[in-house]
Amino acid sequence: MSNSDEAQSLADRMLLRPAEAAKILGISRSTLYQLLASGELGSCQVAQRARRVSRAQLVAFVERLEADNDSC
Repeated sequence: MSNSDEAQSLADRMLLRPAEAAKILGISRSTLYQLLASGELGSCQVAQRARRVSRAQLVAFVERLEADNDSC
C-alpha cells in the first residue's frame, strides 16, 4: 500500500488507532496518550485492549485549541 493509499484509508475511517490519530494531529504517540489520560482528548474502548479515537473527537479537540489560542 502506498502512502497515498494509506492516507486515503485513514481519511475514510471513523475510528482511529491512537498512533493513527497522533499522526493526523502531527504529534507523538506518547503526547496523544498524555492527552487521553488527562481527558483533553476523548476516546472509546472498543475491545478489552483496543482503544480508538473518533474523527469527531479529533475535530472537537482542534476546535478547542483554536478557541483557546487566537494565533491558530
